[in-house]
Amino acid sequence: MKKVLLRILCVVVVAALIIAAIVPVISSMMPNYNEALGNKSDDQKIQGLYLVKESAKLADNVIIYGSSELRTDYISTHPANFFAGKRTGFQVNLVGRGSCQGIIHAMSIAASGDSLKNSPVVLITSPQSYVDGGITPDMFFANFSKQQYITIMYDNTVSDDIKVRLSKRVAEMFERYDSEFGTLQGYEDVRLLAKMGAGNNFAYKAAQTVTAPFFLFSKMLADSRDMVKSAQLINACETPGINNLGEKIDWDAEEKAAVEIAKKESDNNDFGMRNSDYKKNVGNRLNSFKDKEKNLSYDNSVEYDDLRLLLDICKEKGIKPMFVSVPLHGEWSDHTGFTKERRQSYYDKVENIVSEYDVDFVDLSEYEYEKYFLCDTMHLGWKGWLKVNEEINEFYHEFN
Repeated sequence: MKKVLLRILCVVVVAALIIAAIVPVISSMMPNYNEALGNKSDDQKIQGLYLVKESAKLADNVIIYGSSELRTDYISTHPANFFAGKRTGFQVNLVGRGSCQGIIHAMSIAASGDSLKNSPVVLITSPQSYVDGGITPDMFFANFSKQQYITIMYDNTVSDDIKVRLSKRVAEMFERYDSEFGTLQGYEDVRLLAKMGAGNNFAYKAAQTVTAPFFLFSKMLADSRDMVKSAQLINACETPGINNLGEKIDWDAEEKAAVEIAKKESDNNDFGMRNSDYKKNVGNRLNSFKDKEKNLSYDNSVEYDDLRLLLDICKEKGIKPMFVSVPLHGEWSDHTGFTKERRQSYYDKVENIVSEYDVDFVDLSEYEYEKYFLCDTMHLGWKGWLKVNEEINEFYHEFN
């Protein structure tokens, strides 16, 4: 038995040495970062580290963390469209997709080292994230990154408090996944690490130290895969053109143009929603949505704890982000029975938490009845994105 264990140990050590030698070789062969990747919310930016870190090295990039709204690039005023060609002097870099909620971005930023400290960072949060259970376990693991979590747990610059809180959250998601879907395969190593990290006592810390060689080996493998996949994306992306560098925007004119487009793209309904979204999600079933959300509340959600964790991580990292709170669709919410009083309760909860931190807070709740502010029941639309763009533009130029 001892001989077998010794052989396994030797194999692991040899493999680790080989990977350790390969990583710098891959790094030296990496193509130059392509800023055009900023316009795409590619999954590799969500679950990897290399692309975000590379973009953060550039002085004229704004990193935007968000959820499904980042993939609404069919809206004319979406940041990737509006700021194309560094229109006002900077490139946006989108990080996120559906169900990329607070805990997902918290881990991405926590694993970023000090790369984001001197970069303008924008965080976008949306009301639908704040349901009772917060992010669902299947969506959590669809966006979860082993690479990021292991990086955090073996980064001495990340506080024990953050590591324990993150580990408890990861361990909780494993339990929820098991109870709802059965045991999650392929994550046995991370499950163990989360248990050790959440324990926060001498025994668990000792176990974490003993298993460190294995996890650091796993991290090297993940870092290598991250670079290889990133290189493929960089090489496949066309180099962006630079247009009207430093252009001064006439925001009133932009709003008029946005409204004209919105009118044409939302003329099959009275809610100012995009035609295709309304047809698909509502259509001739409008009456069936009447008072459907009369019992909905965002008063109690673990997402608020995740929000605090995200902002605590930003504070620990020395990051002073701009935080954008997207409103609900007032008219639609009235129709579904989600009352203004309950909506205001949600807005107040978010504001109360964010106000405790040194961030630029953009509260958009006053626009919940603004036509064309959203393009459907929840996502920023023509006027909504335009308002966010104006705030991003000001934030970037004040930051620099």
